[in-house]
Amino acid sequence: MDIEGLYTAHRPGMLRHLRRLVGDSATAEDLCQETFVRALRAGEQLHVEQQHSWLYRVATNLAYDHLRRCKRRPLVSLLSVEPFAAAPATEGCTCGRVALRMALAHLPPASHHALLLHVAGYTIAEIARQQGCAEGTVKSRLSRGRAVVQARLAIGD
Repeated sequence: MDIEGLYTAHRPGMLRHLRRLVGDSATAEDLCQETFVRALRAGEQLHVEQQHSWLYRVATNLAYDHLRRCKRRPLVSLLSVEPFAAAPATEGCTCGRVALRMALAHLPPASHHALLLHVAGYTIAEIARQQGCAEGTVKSRLSRGRAVVQARLAIGD
């Protein structure tokens, strides 16, 4: 396995993915590094056709573990939290952001992504185009996503 080629090919996207999940560039960098250390340890067991999905699954699990470790559960409204993209990259985890990220972690990926895009200011039509689905599907994902997030924030689970 060519770990250097793997690192060069996947590092930029991996860092963006991890920054969105944890909201902190330094933490994202650490988690990215740990992901590639695990890939190095996996060695030849990691097949070429599995590399991309395996790397992102490991990175996502590491991010969720990190968020669980710094988890705090204050009540916070989804509307009171500014979009993640607008937050400075150097900002650390705050209580409300950690709780919101933990709630978002329980959503299916399509709903999670649609909700983040909508909060960031994208229209339903733009989200539908990006996700390759109908606008009604995006509306359903947003509605269900909001309900799950609000329920998780309210019960502190």
